[in-house]
Amino acid sequence: MLLAVGWLWVHTISGAAATAESQHFAANPGERKHIQLQDGSVVRLNGGSQLVIPPGYGKEHRRLELAGEAFFEVQHNTDLPFIVKTELMAVKAVGTSFNVKAYPNSGIDEETTLISGKVLVALKNKADTFQLLPNQKIKVSRTSDALLQKNIAAVKPADTSAMVSIQPIKQNQDGDVKEIAWMDDKLIFTDESFEEIVVSLERWFGVTISFEDELPRNYRFTGSFQRLGLQDILEILQETRSFNYQIEENGKKVTIQK
Repeated sequence: MLLAVGWLWVHTISGAAATAESQHFAANPGERKHIQLQDGSVVRLNGGSQLVIPPGYGKEHRRLELAGEAFFEVQHNTDLPFIVKTELMAVKAVGTSFNVKAYPNSGIDEETTLISGKVLVALKNKADTFQLLPNQKIKVSRTSDALLQKNIAAVKPADTSAMVSIQPIKQNQDGDVKEIAWMDDKLIFTDESFEEIVVSLERWFGVTISFEDELPRNYRFTGSFQRLGLQDILEILQETRSFNYQIEENGKKVTIQK
């Protein structure tokens, strides 16, 4: 649902500038953190993510800044709406559970997935605000290219018109929802290119993965992996498409070859 409400983004960035008194939380690649906020709301922070809580949270406002991915379980408070600001979005909730995926400098889409309640999503430099219903997600794309272009400078929001789509979320045959499966230590890929999968694997395991050859980049895979090591996942992927890999530097560097 599209609403003509332009105040959300402006209100968020004007009052949420980080200061020396802000609280900073970070989850390194390969780890996840559970954060209990002052108002009773809960944040689950995924690997490679940072969360900033400006001073006055819970008393004057409930605004946060996210770079990365997190799941939010929000305590109801109509007087102090809960607002999460990312590079391209501002997400407003009252009493809700939702997931936000917004890794900066990644070149890939930002997403907000609503599990329960209601959220409003405003976009940077846009007058429109979108309302999500439970089991919907909004995707905000920086470019028209669905594939992540590695080795190309990240496109800044000011350089492109963000394209928006609202989609239903689906369960797989095991009853898992891909967008929030990370909280159960699951990696789920649905017809994704190897290049896109590599981005998730780097963040999940805290490694650097590069392609020595171009051919494997566009291989596409579907699969679900829970509590498996990187080498285990690569070997399973090898069962469906032919490629080789080398692991070096004590497991911190991986090279994909044809």
